[in-house]
Amino acid sequence: MTFSPLVPEPYVRDIERSLGFYVTLLGFTVLYMRPEEGFAFL
Repeated sequence: MTFSPLVPEPYVRDIERSLGFYVTLLGFTVLYMRPEEGFAFL
């Protein structure tokens, strides 16, 4: 896996709700998570 030099990291109020939207509804896949920081790389 290669990473782009520019990775947007938008802040959200509810990471679980946001993941539900992006993963369940839109079909993205979580590639990496830092749960203690509320971060997910899709």
